[in-house]
Amino acid sequence: RFLEILQRERIVKEQTVTLEKLKEKSEWTRSEIIKCSLLMHEQIALKELVVRAEDILVEDASTIVFPDIVNQLKEDMTFVSDYLKSEKTNKITQAMESEIIQTLEEMVEALQKAREEAKKDAQEGGEGGGGSNPKQLVSKSQELKLLRKMQLRVNQMTKLFTAESKNSDLPDSKKDLKRIYDK
Repeated sequence: RFLEILQRERIVKEQTVTLEKLKEKSEWTRSEIIKCSLLMHEQIALKELVVRAEDILVEDASTIVFPDIVNQLKEDMTFVSDYLKSEKTNKITQAMESEIIQTLEEMVEALQKAREEAKKDAQEGGEGGGGSNPKQLVSKSQELKLLRKMQLRVNQMTKLFTAESKNSDLPDSKKDLKRIYDK
């Protein structure tokens, strides 16, 4: 499921970049405004897929970090859809889309590693007995790596938002910066 979301999110980002380039050249036509609205709706649909995946993770209850990361992913997707609704395809929107993509890539990678480890453990027939819990979605070390990467992204976004908020006295910028600090 996360792989499908990742592929679709990459398309949203690509189209956001294209729209921003058009905006830099001239005012958007009705067609570009509609395209931005469609991107907003796609972002909302992707968030709904994430919500469904989150429900499965909560039911699984074998991971502590994944539900938190997925929750943050939902918030980031809401942020992007709100920005697209306001026809904002700027650097901040694109950076947040990149963060979503990076988070999804890391989650997919962790899940693939967990799947490979589970296959390896199954082939070994559970020898050694001291391995990780076979019912665990991902290992604790993978969860810690995901947390570390998430913290690094928060630091990067804080720098970006701080720089952008200095360039703007708009209340939205201050609100968005506070949102990053709350992460």
